[in-house]
Amino acid sequence: MKKTVLFLLCIVLAACQHKPSKVELLRAEKQRNDSIEMVRNNQTRQSADSLLQTLLPEVEGMMKPFKYEKNESYEDHGHYIHRLLVTGSNSSRNYLQALVSDDRQLILRSFVYAPRPVHQSSIRLTAEDLFVEAEGSNHIFEAEGTHEIMSVFGEDALRVLQFVQANRDVRIRVQAAPSIVYYLTSDEKQALSETYELAAMMKQIYDLEQTIDLCNRKAERYQERQMKAQMEQK
Repeated sequence: MKKTVLFLLCIVLAACQHKPSKVELLRAEKQRNDSIEMVRNNQTRQSADSLLQTLLPEVEGMMKPFKYEKNESYEDHGHYIHRLLVTGSNSSRNYLQALVSDDRQLILRSFVYAPRPVHQSSIRLTAEDLFVEAEGSNHIFEAEGTHEIMSVFGEDALRVLQFVQANRDVRIRVQAAPSIVYYLTSDEKQALSETYELAAMMKQIYDLEQTIDLCNRKAERYQERQMKAQMEQK
């Protein structure tokens, strides 16, 4: 009798001990990996958000010397321009102007005023034995002389402004064409340097916002997978 009871008990225990299938093991492994990934994802999002909340007040202070301009009739985006570099104050001379658009794009413009076209296609800045060069697209129009505006965009513009900031304490020579050479004033170096700092800060804020958005989308996908797994287990 005792042997029979013991035998039946062994059968019951064996039946209760479920050996997981390969699919179940893979599912459990994926859930563990997802959990680890989501912990890292949440940490990244919290870190990015914390830094973003620190930078936003800083960028507001940096915008004080800038003027916001936008022509609603033909511009999709407005731009921030340093008050020392506005076009109205510099209409008939050679100078550099930098803009940061409200979609965080940086544009450097080389303005040339001459009796006849010089067809500028590149610009070269020299400080002592260092120099930086960039190419751009040129626009020419006539108004009591020839006006040329060469535009440099993105990383090339950032590289030129970074050069100005790094050499703002020395004399910087600008060559916009073989016959067009001038030197940046102290105010111009200050304005271009502050524009570089604003552009760099706005890019950092943009990158943080992109990181937070990516983390949020990862979290949503993880929640969807969790809900799907729970439905499959029912």
